[in-house]
Amino acid sequence: MVGNRKEYEKMYRVETEHWWYRLLHMQVSSQIQKYFGSNKNIRVLDAGCGTGGTMQHLQNLGYKDLKGFDVSPDAIEFTTKRGFDVQLGNLNNLSPYDNERFDVIIALDNLHYIEREEQSNFFKEAQKLLNPNGLIIVNFPALDAFKGVSSDQCFDIKERYDKNLLRKLVKGADQLSELELSYWPFILSIGIWLVRTLEKLKHLFYSEVQLSSDSALPFPLLNRLLFLIGKIDLKLIPFKPFGSSLFGVFGKQSGWFHLFYAA
Repeated sequence: MVGNRKEYEKMYRVETEHWWYRLLHMQVSSQIQKYFGSNKNIRVLDAGCGTGGTMQHLQNLGYKDLKGFDVSPDAIEFTTKRGFDVQLGNLNNLSPYDNERFDVIIALDNLHYIEREEQSNFFKEAQKLLNPNGLIIVNFPALDAFKGVSSDQCFDIKERYDKNLLRKLVKGADQLSELELSYWPFILSIGIWLVRTLEKLKHLFYSEVQLSSDSALPFPLLNRLLFLIGKIDLKLIPFKPFGSSLFGVFGKQSGWFHLFYAA
């Protein structure tokens, strides 16, 4: 996606309103609140911050100590428009932050851009930057059944992930414990699968169809309805056997946190 300014511009316009982004941001803040309670003074690093929607969501909730970086100059430009001081950086190199410590490190839908060995190394290096009891929160495109022609190509998704693969990637980071690992959305994923399957058939017969991601903002009423269904899905269905995304939370084992997790 790096260099695709059109997609970054689209993301910037819809990220705070689109049902999918809102559900993703809600999961991030819910996990932070679960482990840090009402403490808004925690330090957060958004690794691969995109156009800054996650940082905006957290700032709106009262979190102030937010840092971010992205490899794309376009992403940095749009995040700066939101008022954040972010830097050019790379998921392969966290050394600029060696002298800093964070309570939460976020990497949403971006680790798939780098090679598997580099993904494993990210977790190893990120855990070193965490304070005791810190969190790494990630999201990945999930399951080959949800592969789309337009969306996967526009977002450079070369591989989709399942729980076993993500666990293998994290295994080398020996200070991390798995706290949450779930597919989402569940109910809405049926519609996502249907839309993308029809798209594959259309592309099979009409290969000249122009590619475009599915991140466009739906009509307001439909967007609100999809968000409501997704919210009910997340809150009321504890086990989701499949979904188009894979959300994970990993904690740095230390003190009370390790006891809490073990309980």
